[in-house]
Amino acid sequence: MFNVNNILSTRRNMHLIVYALLLLTTISINAKCGYYKSYEDLIADRYEPLDTLYCLQNGQGRKLWLGSNDYRLTTGNDSIDKVLKKNAFAIKKDNELYVNCRKLIRKKVQFKNGYARAWRSNDNGVIFVNEVIGKEAQLWQTSSQMLAGTGSHFTYNSNQIRHRVCYLISDSSNGKKYTEAHLIDDALMEKLIYGHDDLHTEYYSEERKSDRILAKHVFPILEKAGVIELKE
Repeated sequence: MFNVNNILSTRRNMHLIVYALLLLTTISINAKCGYYKSYEDLIADRYEPLDTLYCLQNGQGRKLWLGSNDYRLTTGNDSIDKVLKKNAFAIKKDNELYVNCRKLIRKKVQFKNGYARAWRSNDNGVIFVNEVIGKEAQLWQTSSQMLAGTGSHFTYNSNQIRHRVCYLISDSSNGKKYTEAHLIDDALMEKLIYGHDDLHTEYYSEERKSDRILAKHVFPILEKAGVIELKE
């Protein structure tokens, strides 16, 4: 039987669903948006403007050092979205910057696809937070397996979100398919905070190297040193 109340109820539910989806998605229509084709374009701030940009955070991390390649950025235009997914190096949205992890490697190991939050450094480089890849990831996995063998509830997969580190992009791809990202470890950290004796002491106050290079330890120190600046 035709029931008007059922139809009105269905419409109200649909409106609630649409509203909920909008809450999960940041829609920037009037924001200053665009995408960079390369690292060189990013440094020179040469970007292709975008009229509309939708930014969806896939991950559940809420803190800076929990960030990874958790972001999906789209425009609603299939042809442009294909460029953003496969060809763009980075995307800007007002003061926010995102790098395309699909275009990055570290020592021949490729990052997972997706966009990660990034910040310009004071020496024209780009710093972003992502998961550990390469030999460090293998070391952490081995350590977690050893802890699991002793009865600990710690496992690499369940705690992978804690293993976020900082990376620096400081040069172009030189015509290659991927751009190299450098792990901010002890050696690179000393260069970045050179001249800040107090921050040098703070950095090495964490005795274990595996914990010392974690983003939750590194990122605040880089901010205090003025290497990066949060504009939000």
